Amino acid sequence: MISVIIPIYNVEKYLESCLESIVSQTYQDLEVLMIDDGSSDLSGEICDQYCAKDKRFHVIHKKNEGIAAARNDGMDRAKGEFFYFIDSDDYIHPQTLEVLSQALVDNEKADFSMMYGKKSCRHDEVFPTVQNDVIALGQQDMMRGLFGTSDQEIQYQAIWNKLFRRSLIEDLRFKDIVAEDVEFIMNVYLRSNIVALIPQEMYIYYQRPDSITHQDTNTSNQIVRERFIHNLDTYYQIYTYIPEDNKLYKAWSLWKLYKRIFNVRFYANPTEFKAVAKETIHCIREKTWGQVMSNPMIPMSQKWIIRLLYFFPSLYQLMMWKNTHV
Repeated sequence: MISVIIPIYNVEKYLESCLESIVSQTYQDLEVLMIDDGSSDLSGEICDQYCAKDKRFHVIHKKNEGIAAARNDGMDRAKGEFFYFIDSDDYIHPQTLEVLSQALVDNEKADFSMMYGKKSCRHDEVFPTVQNDVIALGQQDMMRGLFGTSDQEIQYQAIWNKLFRRSLIEDLRFKDIVAEDVEFIMNVYLRSNIVALIPQEMYIYYQRPDSITHQDTNTSNQIVRERFIHNLDTYYQIYTYIPEDNKLYKAWSLWKLYKRIFNVRFYANPTEFKAVAKETIHCIREKTWGQVMSNPMIPMSQKWIIRLLYFFPSLYQLMMWKNTHV
């Protein structure tokens, strides 16, 4: 059985599309755990309606504590052999769970299965039949992809494109931090050896205009703090989780961390959070600069790029300007 875990908060406009895509799955041995995270709209009532008409659906009404706590509540109550997470304003191809689960049945050594990235939402779309092609990837492939040095057609950092064996993640929990899914996935990868990859896009997302990822990050508002500045702490923590003797993974994570640093500084510069960003970046540099310069797995060219972009922020500004004026 697959436990489908859905954190829900004020998504009444999109929720039925999500839940109907679960109902329509060709794989039917499911329990669907809807975590109503203190919604103030009709989301909770919609959950109740699905529970009334489908015994596989269960709702947990709770006070608002955020997406990490909602997912953890779902994991605490899940009974399935496999766990799948979906965002409540998105939906999935009818064969998604069948294909992901079959990949694990056919590849017994795989710790979890994963599909390609996501497609933007088209409600009139006719879904083609999915082929069960599977590619086996090792831990280095996962880690390389997570830190952005591999094919980004595969969303390595995402939680929604993976089906996990219960035995792999039942003792893990999401932390209440920015980019909580990245931190969670990092810990999954460190305990995994093989992933069964399905080269298909079976996840469909809806770009909500009120989503945090679509708000203006060039204005002085709380979004800069949440989306960028606190995000640095997550990537620094990810670096610290990697065993000290694994210089290769340390190198990849440091490269990713400093790319985030330059991005944060660029976006925070014209805002009221400029000083906070500067202080955060300085603290992280104090803790990591020696490791960056001494790590033998970081190419000398990357070390020079880090030096130049750190001490000459105008170079990064020029790069960003060129990228937006191509």
